[in-house]
Amino acid sequence: SLYHGNGYSIQHIADMFGCSYSTIWWMMIEYGIQRRIGSSHDEQVIIERELLNSLIHGNGYSEQHIADIFGCSRTPIRNMIKKYGITSSSRGPNVTDFTFNDRQNEIFEGCMLGDGALTWAINNCYFRNTDKHKEYLIWLQKQLGVEHISHIRPYYLDGFFDYRYELKTRVIPIIREQHIRWYPYDSRWGTNQNRNNKIIPKDIELSPIRLLFWYIGDGGYTEYEGTAHFWNYLVYEDWLHLSKKIAKLLDVASGITINKESKDDDGIQKYSLRLNRNVTNKFFDMVDDLGFDIPKCYLYKFGR
Repeated sequence: SLYHGNGYSIQHIADMFGCSYSTIWWMMIEYGIQRRIGSSHDEQVIIERELLNSLIHGNGYSEQHIADIFGCSRTPIRNMIKKYGITSSSRGPNVTDFTFNDRQNEIFEGCMLGDGALTWAINNCYFRNTDKHKEYLIWLQKQLGVEHISHIRPYYLDGFFDYRYELKTRVIPIIREQHIRWYPYDSRWGTNQNRNNKIIPKDIELSPIRLLFWYIGDGGYTEYEGTAHFWNYLVYEDWLHLSKKIAKLLDVASGITINKESKDDDGIQKYSLRLNRNVTNKFFDMVDDLGFDIPKCYLYKFGR
């Protein structure tokens, strides 16, 4: 129904369910769903002028984005724009020239320490971050300065039972430079391991901003203990390395512990990092000094 009834493209359906293009493609083969012939489907695509104008100027969608939604090529979209006399929308900043300033780069790396991810697309990459709170992603979008080169949309994880939102940038050349740093074992970089898991760079500097955005994205607060916790898929040696950096940043000699958590589905041991009450208070004082207007949805992580 999504493919033939709604006319959605394979990529659009994959984006809806938060999976890869190939997952939907193999399901179509398994279910015997015939793929559309592009040219014949293009002839069936008709979009009313008001809707098309709203998608371009209201939502700021590109021709390709609209084509993806309706499961067609850019040709009928371009022809309808010309037919209706719709002017092209302003493209905003040139993504080729886009770069993070020092503060935004710290925020970006803080997100990457948590739930942030880099996904490969053709010859460049895009940044994505999922969260259950749309309010937070709108705020994060502004902090990163990517309002005009990104969008936020519903994101389905494990079917419809874990409803989230996803912040996704356009393909940005500077992200490609970051990919080799965070995914060094990817086969694209000449390795024979073909591992696509994220690796925390050994040389990363744990600044107050990086630690804050890691905590917001992948941390938690235990109210009755007054303690902060950090999570990530790291081996014990990496946790030990990061715990020393956090201790140095907060200027403490003790009060930071690495705890064993339950194993994941593959039997790999997981860990978390815990700050005791005194160290947590020092961390929260440091956050207050940064002056960020943290969204209300995550104030509970700071005992508020």
